[in-house]
Amino acid sequence: MNHFSNSIRPTRAIFPGLLVLWFLGGAFALASKAQAPLTSPLRWGEQAPNLHLQASNEGKRSKNPLRNSKNPALLVLVFGDIACPAYQLYLPRIVGLREKIAELKGEILWIYPHRLDSSLSPYPGAKVYKDFLGQSMGAYRITRLPTVIVIQKDLDQPKSPAPRSRKIRRVPWSVRYVGAVDQDPEGKIDSGIRKDLVEALLDLSQSPYVRIPATRTHGCPYPVPPRP
Repeated sequence: MNHFSNSIRPTRAIFPGLLVLWFLGGAFALASKAQAPLTSPLRWGEQAPNLHLQASNEGKRSKNPLRNSKNPALLVLVFGDIACPAYQLYLPRIVGLREKIAELKGEILWIYPHRLDSSLSPYPGAKVYKDFLGQSMGAYRITRLPTVIVIQKDLDQPKSPAPRSRKIRRVPWSVRYVGAVDQDPEGKIDSGIRKDLVEALLDLSQSPYVRIPATRTHGCPYPVPPRP
């Protein structure tokens, strides 16, 4: 910051302008605080927003995986970043839950803010996506990576009165869990630490209700701050 202080000399002529900018900055800060609820985590039962993603093995075409009729009844959305140390710590723990997720007729979608090389895929056959212009992370209100969001098809919706209609009816998805994999961000392997995602999946094996549907996430801030 020294080069700024040496090159800029405030004078009486520009002081009123600086004062105006200071007041404008305060106004923008108050406006951002007023919008804080828009960035609060999604809640249990809230309808899951659309996903605008680009598959790692495709071109620039955007797709919404929630419209795929072959989708399972449950999806675990993992918003991560391969460059984030916390993501690297949690990666094997999430992969280790594949069987539990499959038992619930679910699967994992790996969502990154960048294209992921196939050699860095979590495992062969993993469904890896690049977020399209950051729309999905914004819609799901992601503030830290990794963040796990479990969504489930709402199968209680009434059936269409015209089943032969060519119009494709989007089956709504509901949010079931938002937060961390567990409360062990330092990898201490303590049996007494709650495994949040495991507990949420256990609850979902019994009913759509989750006892603790939101937990504190640990990891890298998103959007990633610019480097100096």
